[in-house]
Amino acid sequence: MKQLTFLALTLLTLPVASMGCATADSSKAGGPPYWGDAGAGGAATGSGGGSGSGGMAGSSGTAPSSGTGAPSGTVGSSGTSGSGGTAASSGTAGIGRTSSSGGSGGSGGGGRDGGGGGDGGTAGDGGTAVGGLDPVIPAVNGACPTFTAGTNTVTVMGQPATVIAGTQQSGTGSLLFYWYGTGKLGDVTLLPQSIKDDITAQGGIVYAPQSALNTGGDCSGTGTWGLDDFNISDQIVACAVMNYGINPKRIYATGCSAGGLQTGCMAIARSSYIAAVAPNSGGVTIGYPKLQDPMRVPNVITMNGGTADNVIVNFGQTSEGFDNYILHYGGFAVNCVHSSGHCGAPASVYASAWQFMKDHPFGTKPSPYANGLPSGFDPTCQIFMMTSTAPLGGF
Repeated sequence: MKQLTFLALTLLTLPVASMGCATADSSKAGGPPYWGDAGAGGAATGSGGGSGSGGMAGSSGTAPSSGTGAPSGTVGSSGTSGSGGTAASSGTAGIGRTSSSGGSGGSGGGGRDGGGGGDGGTAGDGGTAVGGLDPVIPAVNGACPTFTAGTNTVTVMGQPATVIAGTQQSGTGSLLFYWYGTGKLGDVTLLPQSIKDDITAQGGIVYAPQSALNTGGDCSGTGTWGLDDFNISDQIVACAVMNYGINPKRIYATGCSAGGLQTGCMAIARSSYIAAVAPNSGGVTIGYPKLQDPMRVPNVITMNGGTADNVIVNFGQTSEGFDNYILHYGGFAVNCVHSSGHCGAPASVYASAWQFMKDHPFGTKPSPYANGLPSGFDPTCQIFMMTSTAPLGGF
């Protein structure tokens, strides 16, 4: 009842809540340090003749305080005349780092020497297209929890969580955040055991909070989760990558109902490191901030009961609005509409959702599913094509 009443009130005050979203933009807050990518240098060009000089390195951009990609490098100077040399190599990308106070990024590294002049090196890639970038892993902020194989309880920033972990390996593990629904503290029973087993077999971790900070702004519209709960996620990501062999390109999220809405919110608020998400009767309603990093957009597979999936809002529509949001910013989406009601995604649908996430590590563009879903995928799932349904909080 708490969930229904709270969301009903927030939906009635949607214009006010939507205006508040802009101020909750976590990408512009202080927060932990991030690594930002600088632009790559341009390549050299030259006409035929004798041996030409190499292209100059592109200058690295100053990293914004949010840790997003820096501006592109300048195009390298052309080579002098040469006889049939190859085009100069582009400059290597510099890497900048910002601090919690939003300091400028460091200078980029110099470019490599170019080869002889030829017809034509192309300009260096300044990183203006979505995809192909590495995740931005937060810096460790305080003491890390100890991860051990098995099912254990850890406490981070005063909040306990259930951790299901495999034996530590080196760079093969996935990290899956599981966000509970209203009143289901730490419950991961809706996540099929076969998925848990697959994650632990590869040295991965399922992280399921048992409580919430529930501060910083209501991200799900239910009063169950808050934006500050992602500060705990940042620490888990940083520590799991540094200490437990988690692959930084394999960080995912799922959850049901309020947890499914928090999953959609996480894709937006932590797009800098979330590779893919699978909301189960979720998506987005109101309260989410601006997209953290428009250069880094997760891919998504939504699971919902369509027109029969109703708890105050219709979760078929919240899923559709979220899918449209992801497509709007250049991501890829699959939508699975089953007939099993609210949070009732069958095991076969969840299995396809997990396969989708594994097949979409961070920066996967274009999707390997762009020309069709793989054989054996649940038949209720379809590649999502943009519709006119906008998310309640807007783009």
